[in-house]
Amino acid sequence: MIDPELISAIHTAVKEETKDLREITKGLREGLKETNKRLDRMEAKQDKMIVIHANNEEAAKEWQAKLAKKYPNNSIEVSYFGPVIGTHLGENALALGWMEDIDK
Repeated sequence: MIDPELISAIHTAVKEETKDLREITKGLREGLKETNKRLDRMEAKQDKMIVIHANNEEAAKEWQAKLAKKYPNNSIEVSYFGPVIGTHLGENALALGWMEDIDK
């Protein structure tokens, strides 16, 4: 016989996980919107970007391609987090850095 309390506990746990995932997704969307706003305000001299990933090269290259279409005059590289920072961020983390390209 299935314990109704166990079913209830599982249902509650699944609802909480779903809520957490929705909040994380919302946070990611808001973060990307803010990043895009900042990039749009970027001065012309800040023209080197680096997409950094934690074991998520495919997503990093997709982001690089999107950025390259929107900012065709900018140098956009892909790099990765080392094991220490990657451990703290978690697998699949992505970040974007930008700076003045001193080589130009």
